[in-house]
Amino acid sequence: MTVDQKEMTSFERLSAVLRLEIPDRVPVVLASSTHGALELGLSLPEYFSRPEYVAEGQLRFTERVGHDNVDAYYYAVREVEAFGAEAVFREDGPPGMGPPILRTPADVDALQAPDPLQSPPLLAVLRSTELMAQRARGQRLVLGHVVGPCSLPALLMGEGHWLELLLFGNVSRRRRILQVTRRFCVAWANALLSAGADAIALAEPMATSTMLTREQAARLVLPEVRRVVRAIRGPAILWSIGAIHSVADLVPDLGVRALSTDPGDDLREVKRAVGGRIAVLGGLNDLAMLTWSPQDAEAAARRAIEEVAPGGGFILSHQNEIPASISLDLLVAVVEAAKRWGRYSGNQEGTDGG
Repeated sequence: MTVDQKEMTSFERLSAVLRLEIPDRVPVVLASSTHGALELGLSLPEYFSRPEYVAEGQLRFTERVGHDNVDAYYYAVREVEAFGAEAVFREDGPPGMGPPILRTPADVDALQAPDPLQSPPLLAVLRSTELMAQRARGQRLVLGHVVGPCSLPALLMGEGHWLELLLFGNVSRRRRILQVTRRFCVAWANALLSAGADAIALAEPMATSTMLTREQAARLVLPEVRRVVRAIRGPAILWSIGAIHSVADLVPDLGVRALSTDPGDDLREVKRAVGGRIAVLGGLNDLAMLTWSPQDAEAAARRAIEEVAPGGGFILSHQNEIPASISLDLLVAVVEAAKRWGRYSGNQEGTDGG
């Protein structure tokens, strides 16, 4: 479906692609919690100490770079803090996690899902989301982030212990922890949507071939993702954080609107696998970007657009969080490339519009 090709707002542009319509140009989605702190000149502990700081930092970052989303995101450990874990701040990136809180089978059996509306760490994120939505409404799409039901346990108990339980462990205990994380993911996603998020990025690296075989992912992970997505009261993007090619053809059946890809994935093959049923995000390697010049960024963006945009259903993006050391000039070059080259037709002639 093609919509009016007049210049759109960022919100209209991204919303159109998620509906598989053809907007005025390819949208750009960027995620970085640390660049907001840089915009305000604050340390990360100070930046994350007040929801007003996070909202202001993210809005300034988006205005400065010009991408199409505002990210209602703190850091992955924020959700585990709601379960009682500790966030460990560091100078070179987002916070990591202290010791896992699930150390024994008894800990798993006693696990309860926190109520997002009663949890101070999550209430702060909801307040930031509200503030972003108030100022971005109708102009930029506010994207909320949720760690998926099969990846949240890796944060709660450690990746190795979770893989052992998932693949070889006590089935009833595995079902127990997934019941808790599934309930939490749904409640958290819907709370973010109620606070003003327009869509949810569901981070689920356990669905990828980086972590599991196709058979394992299809049997153990994708059914849990499907249950969560169907209970979320808004559009969802599967943010895979890993190579997704092995299960890409199964993802449209989950109910998501779009799928992110890994730099190691063949974008054209992934787009072919989803068969026009959902949109595809990708084209930028956020780790390789550490060594890029703005010219490199423009070339990578143009190459991805020319390869995958024709026919629609493409969002120029990345997979992991953009490191703080990546310059704004480089990110601006990505957006400018989308403005110049980002038409969805087969003819990708440059234009100064957008």
